[in-house]
Amino acid sequence: MVLATWIGAAHDWKPSTWVGYRGTVRRLLADPVVHRSLGTLAPSTVRTVMRAWTDGGMSVSTAALNIRVVKAASGWAYDERRLAAQPPISVSSITFDGVDDGVRPPAPAAQHARQFTGPRSHRIVPGVGHNLPQEVPEVFAEAVLELVKQGFAA
Repeated sequence: MVLATWIGAAHDWKPSTWVGYRGTVRRLLADPVVHRSLGTLAPSTVRTVMRAWTDGGMSVSTAALNIRVVKAASGWAYDERRLAAQPPISVSSITFDGVDDGVRPPAPAAQHARQFTGPRSHRIVPGVGHNLPQEVPEVFAEAVLELVKQGFAA
């Protein structure tokens, strides 16, 4: 099941987040409603599962947490399948993560390393969000020039 694979994968979560998710996943893996109903996250399915949980005595907040965890695991599985289907990047590359990215936290260089077979430098930039070329164009331009100097001019 996706939940077990997701919780066992490498994530850059805070320890408290990991412990919370692990407990929720354990509860979900033991729940027959999940195995029977959550093959899809269609709104009607989610409503049915939420009703079954709350009718069984689960609090609405716990039921909502369960759905959030299932959605997160499903989204992760989709991203992993999509990445696996992509050809590896064989040219010299520089990748960036902004420390202040509100979309996702900075990733360790190893997280996407399998997608790169050519030389790659991963840089985490402080004070920058999700749109690095717009927020710090000089840093982005320096990286482009660095690649050009290395002989990468496509």
